[in-house]
Amino acid sequence: MVARLVKPFRATVRKFFRAQERRVLSAFDRLAPDVLGRTYANRRDWPTDVVSQWTLVDTGDSVVLVWARRVRRRVPLVPLIFDERAEAIAAHDALIGGITRAVGAGIDQSIGQLNWADPAFSVSDPRVTDWLQSEKGTDYWQSDSAPNAHTINLIHNQLAEGIDAGESLADLRLRIEGVFAVAKGWRSSLIALTEIGGAYEAGGHLTATAFTEETGAGVQKRWQSAEDNVTRKSHREAGPRNGWIDEQAVFLVGNAQMMFPRDPSAPIKEIANCRCSAVRRVVQP
Repeated sequence: MVARLVKPFRATVRKFFRAQERRVLSAFDRLAPDVLGRTYANRRDWPTDVVSQWTLVDTGDSVVLVWARRVRRRVPLVPLIFDERAEAIAAHDALIGGITRAVGAGIDQSIGQLNWADPAFSVSDPRVTDWLQSEKGTDYWQSDSAPNAHTINLIHNQLAEGIDAGESLADLRLRIEGVFAVAKGWRSSLIALTEIGGAYEAGGHLTATAFTEETGAGVQKRWQSAEDNVTRKSHREAGPRNGWIDEQAVFLVGNAQMMFPRDPSAPIKEIANCRCSAVRRVVQP
């Protein structure tokens, strides 16, 4: 089910990145000549911070995604060409429909798994609406866990490297285009799998919670990892480490606590590209 939802959502993510690229490049063309002309000489004084991001690393045998920390020099131009709040709203508006459908699919699957007859629970339930607002509202899309934060980091890095190398405005523009080429490629696939999978699992958790509230029967869950050689060690160990636990208990996954696989409240390094799921069973009172 998740795979069928991921493909159309990936296309939606790519469409969003194409529109975002147009907005950022238009602002760059308008503002870069003046802003970089005024700040170029003082670039060594630009502030730095440490950020974490996914990076493609060639191991010799294959190319893998690695979660790495690096120093980022903050380029004064970036906040002017990338309006964080406006882009958070744009991301929410573009992607919330697909996320809502994934929550609904997770609800339908969990209702069947629990053998819940005639449930008065669906994606339109206020408990679902509240979750979507709190976990996938515009504030989420402006957080460090959301895709926009990674895009901002990449633009900072690329512009700082280009400016240090004495590149022209045309070359700096090409660097931004390169950031979005990656965004429209493997990053869109990563985002689609992470967001859709997390929403689907959230639907299962919300359903199990409602089931207990309305029937009085308890629900237990167990972490089920994708069994292959690319699954994180912490995720392979999560099933036997936690066993069957109450629906309202948290899974201990590495150093993180997660209500369900791809829980958006967990560190991004534990949820990005995750393919795990939760299985559930009813426990009679």
